[in-house]
Amino acid sequence: MAFPITLNQFIFDNNSGKSNDPPAEESYNSNSDQSDRDKDKLLWGVDSASQTDEDLYQCVKSNFGDPEVWGRYLADKEGVSEGLDCDETVYLHDKDVKVPVIYNHFTVATGYDNGAEEAEQAIDYAVELGVPEGVALFRDIEPNSPVNFRVGNMH
Repeated sequence: MAFPITLNQFIFDNNSGKSNDPPAEESYNSNSDQSDRDKDKLLWGVDSASQTDEDLYQCVKSNFGDPEVWGRYLADKEGVSEGLDCDETVYLHDKDVKVPVIYNHFTVATGYDNGAEEAEQAIDYAVELGVPEGVALFRDIEPNSPVNFRVGNMH
């Protein structure tokens, strides 16, 4: 499971040619048919702890279909996950697959101060990788993770 740390834009996609700025306020409240269709759209994809190569991609595609998203972790975590790198991002984007980036280097998911420190670390990893400013970072939360959160405005 992934939990958003920041929410300005959903996908790490340098190839889109679009601005990293969030849509204008009026686009959130549009009553157009297109907006209604977009609300109901489901994206299918995977969350992978391993580097994505041709063999893994073809295995997923052959067994489950073409993924639209491929969640990947920001950095190596020994015994758990291999971190995303720029070559992998280019590979997935070349296949028209979006790449949500996931942070999984935390131990305790409770408390405001702890959350702020974890968010800063996730941002540092993202900057080091070259993730564009404004892209959402997701936090991996497992079923046995102690979690508390406060709903409010995200900055």
